[in-house]
Amino acid sequence: MDKHASFEVVPSAKDPRSAPLLTRHMEPCEAFRALVHECVNQLLANGKSLRTSAEAEPLHKMRVAIRKILSLFFCFRAILPQPEAAEVRERLKYIFKTLGAVRSLDVLLVMLQNVGASVAFQDEIGALERAQRMALRKALRMLQSQRFETDIARLLAFVDAEDWTPREEALDAFVTHMFERQWRRFRKCGGLLDLDMYERHQVRLRVKKLRYTCEFFGDLICRKNGRRRLAQFRKCLNRLQVLLGDLNDRAAAQDHVSIGLWHEVAARQKRSDAKLLKMADAAQAKLVAQKKFW
Repeated sequence: MDKHASFEVVPSAKDPRSAPLLTRHMEPCEAFRALVHECVNQLLANGKSLRTSAEAEPLHKMRVAIRKILSLFFCFRAILPQPEAAEVRERLKYIFKTLGAVRSLDVLLVMLQNVGASVAFQDEIGALERAQRMALRKALRMLQSQRFETDIARLLAFVDAEDWTPREEALDAFVTHMFERQWRRFRKCGGLLDLDMYERHQVRLRVKKLRYTCEFFGDLICRKNGRRRLAQFRKCLNRLQVLLGDLNDRAAAQDHVSIGLWHEVAARQKRSDAKLLKMADAAQAKLVAQKKFW
């Protein structure tokens, strides 16, 4: 056990030698508990790696784990007791934001390294590197704090509470309705070429939620003849998320660098923003055209 954590990382229920994490006839609250525990395991394991190595990858995986937990709170919001759920989510968002400050600078510095910024901007790049180290130190202090332990303990206590109102609905039916709602919301977004930067970011968030929902439940509710459709659906989701992520990274980078440095970065990119946007628009159209697997 890490000296800064009071939680054990338990073996994953997704081990091929173990029982399935979810079954069709579970109650929704049981599925929520199982999935959140799985994500907390990932969060704590990567937190331990981050404290040991201070590298970018475990930090990124910690953010993914938190994003998945937040996505589960969204997916199961109809059965979660309020206002307790909202309070737990707010603390998770704070952890996510603190880690995100490091991640944004990591992505920016990799982008600058890849394009080979000129010597004229080395002082500015050096300042960004110092800012990244400061953000990392802040994140590590947070992970070593009593508040972090308290937040995780509160999350687990909320998830394991026994006083939830039971829902008379099998998990497969609950999840099918969940997919329908998320799919309708995504299809209402409109074409990316007609949206502004904020609206495209909202599309990106909906794509991520759909992707995590597929990851959590796709195999559970996939029809017998829908395996190929599910695989294609996931492929289209991943493609669109990558392209929207690249656009988002570029937009976020502009907030951290001077106009001169950004102009140089933009000029050296293999693909222009306009080209990326057209590719993302085509990927969105391809996803919208997919047939349901549920």
